[in-house]
Amino acid sequence: MMSALRRLDLWYRARRRQRKIMWRLRHADAVVVTHTKSGRTWLLVMISYLFHLKYGTPASEIIKFDNLHRRDARIPKLYFTRWANLLAPDDARGPPPVDPATRFVFLFRDPRDVAVSYYFHLQNRSTPVERAHKAIADAVLTKPMFDFVVDDAVGLPQIVRLMNRWVERMTGLERAILVRYEDLHATPAAELGRVMAFIGAPCSPEELEEAVEFATFENLKDKETARFFGSERLRPTDSADPDAFKVRRGKVGGYRDYFDDAQLSVIDTIVETQLSPRLGYRGAPHLARPDPPGRQAARRKPSTGAGAISSARGPFPDR
Repeated sequence: MMSALRRLDLWYRARRRQRKIMWRLRHADAVVVTHTKSGRTWLLVMISYLFHLKYGTPASEIIKFDNLHRRDARIPKLYFTRWANLLAPDDARGPPPVDPATRFVFLFRDPRDVAVSYYFHLQNRSTPVERAHKAIADAVLTKPMFDFVVDDAVGLPQIVRLMNRWVERMTGLERAILVRYEDLHATPAAELGRVMAFIGAPCSPEELEEAVEFATFENLKDKETARFFGSERLRPTDSADPDAFKVRRGKVGGYRDYFDDAQLSVIDTIVETQLSPRLGYRGAPHLARPDPPGRQAARRKPSTGAGAISSARGPFPDR
C-alpha cells in the first residue's frame, strides 16, 4: 500500500513535470513526438551530430531542448517527448495549445517491435520513479513477454490506441510530418534529410551520410560502452547484459524472433484489426523479413520471458 507521503511526492513530481512540458511546448521551434522505444534516441543522436558538423558543437553532447541553441543561436530548440506526455490521462482533451508556427515531427514504429522493446526496457532499464510516473505496477515486471505484449493496459493494445489517436490528431496541426522508423532504417540519409529540411536546418548529402555513419548500431553500442556521451540516458545499466543497453537491437520486424506461430497470430491480429491503416503497418510483409536458411525452425520457440532472445542484429539501433 502506497503511503500518503509517497502519493503526495508522486503528485508533486507529476505537476512539476507537466509544467516543464508545457513550457517547452510553448518555446520549442520543433517538437519530435514518439512512443518509448521507437527510434527517438537514434534520431536524436544523428541530429545532434549534424549540428556538430555544421556549427562545431561537441560531438559528445546530445540535444536537451535548448542546450545546443545556447551554444549557437542558429540551432533550433528541439523538444523530444513521448506521446503520452501530451495527453490527458482519460484522453478528455486534445494536444495542449501550441504556437501555430511550431513544427511537429511524429516518429512512428511498428507497434509490435515497440511492445517487445518496451518489455526489455521495463525489465532492464526502468526505475521505480519512471514506472510510477507511467502507472506501471511492479507486478508487470514478472509477466512473461507474451503476456506483457498482449496486456491491454500496458502492451500492444495500448500502444495501438495511442498511435491511432495521434495519427488522427496530426491532421489538426498546421505544420506536422510523419516519419516511420522503418523508412528511416531503409533510407536513413534521405529520411534524416527530410526531417532536417522540415525543422529549418537543411544539410548537405555529405553531412547526412556522415551523421548516419556516426550513428550506426555498432558505433553507438561502442560509444555507449565507452560512456562517450555526457548523458546518463546513453549508458548501459549492466555492461555484461546486451539487453541493459539503451541501444539494444536494430532489427525491423524483430518481434517475430520471440514468439511461436500461435502467439504471432494473436499479436498480428491485434495490429490487423485495431491499428489505423493510414500508418502502413497492416498487411505489410516487408516488415517481417524472411530468415536465412536454417533459422526459421530455431526461432519458432514459445516465449516464456526475457530468456528467449535472438542474436540477430540490424545495422541501426532501436531507440
